[in-house]
Amino acid sequence: MSAPTSYPIDEALIAEVYRLGLGGEEAKLPRHRHDLTREQVETTQKARIILATAEAVTAESYARTSTRTIIERAGVSSKTFYAHYASKEEAFLAGYTLLDGVMLSHMKQPVKIDEPRAATRAAVKSSLESLAAWPLFARMRLVEGRAAGPIADQRRLEMARSLISSMMRTIEASRTLDPRIGTPTEGAVAVLIAGMSELMTRHVIEHGAETLPELAPALVEAVERFTYGDPPPYLPGE
Repeated sequence: MSAPTSYPIDEALIAEVYRLGLGGEEAKLPRHRHDLTREQVETTQKARIILATAEAVTAESYARTSTRTIIERAGVSSKTFYAHYASKEEAFLAGYTLLDGVMLSHMKQPVKIDEPRAATRAAVKSSLESLAAWPLFARMRLVEGRAAGPIADQRRLEMARSLISSMMRTIEASRTLDPRIGTPTEGAVAVLIAGMSELMTRHVIEHGAETLPELAPALVEAVERFTYGDPPPYLPGE
């Protein structure tokens, strides 16, 4: 059976992966605690597996990472691993989709567009900071995902379509406030987003995901030239 292409956004799992990623040894699941519910234990187990998968593929690449490596990094038994994920691919896709959940939750936050350029700059800055806060998963998504097979490819296409739709809605809403904004086609928006994604991927490979916010000036300029034609320079801190 093939792994599903979509996973529901699990806020508890996202929070637990983030906690474990920051908490180190102190965040590991206690072995003799009896005040945790079964659901809490399972969430922590899945979080440990997802985090271990991200660590492993970042260190060794997706192709060279084995299920055994993930199990050992996670500190779980084989039985526990397979109770949650059928394969290395499924564990990888769970982490791959976890970052989708972070970004989609971010995109769904209401944005009040009083001044379109300020809203664009704030959105780019916030998105890059969100990715930088999840560096293992940003690399997993942008770099290693390209080697993870057709299901990961489908997930990437799904996310691209979500980004295109979100940008089209934002442009339409902004045009009611600023008539200088053009009317790009979805195809043109897709080209812009693909180019931005490629730039971010290259930056992660060369400089690390933690430094993604450094791309804010270039990405803002690309978006503004796309929508306005000749925007004023974007300066860090704006």
